[in-house]
Amino acid sequence: VLYAKAQKVDLFLIAGDLFNNSFVTRETLSFLRREFESVPDCRFVIAPGNHDCFTEFSAYAKADFPPNVFLFSKPHVSCFSFDEIFSNTTKKIDELIDSIKKGIFDVTRKRSSSASSLSFDSLYSCKYCTYKDLCYCSKEDEVLLESFYKKEEEE
Repeated sequence: VLYAKAQKVDLFLIAGDLFNNSFVTRETLSFLRREFESVPDCRFVIAPGNHDCFTEFSAYAKADFPPNVFLFSKPHVSCFSFDEIFSNTTKKIDELIDSIKKGIFDVTRKRSSSASSLSFDSLYSCKYCTYKDLCYCSKEDEVLLESFYKKEEEE
């Protein structure tokens, strides 16, 4: 739940065995409710597993989950629809496509373990990249690319 909150996740799937067995305390259920409620914009979908299957006597049947929790409780295949998530995602994709067509790239320079000690200025664009502002090669990478392209031309 902390990850969902920190990353502003829209949909979180719990694919079986949220509980290790069928006995779950009221305190645990209360704790889960509070945690799920703490991220109201996230939809939590729970698929009970083999250790915590849904029955009329299971913790799932007794739980009072908040409205952002969806539980597969039927013995047959069922589904949930989250139209608001799809609508928001489609809108965001359309906005990004428009930005790309206009040449607007809101990019934060990539940081990786190999580049973490490098300064911002030591990351530069190499001559092999189509999108110069999106290239994160180091000078060492360019030497390797140059060697690769020379071999390719010789063949």
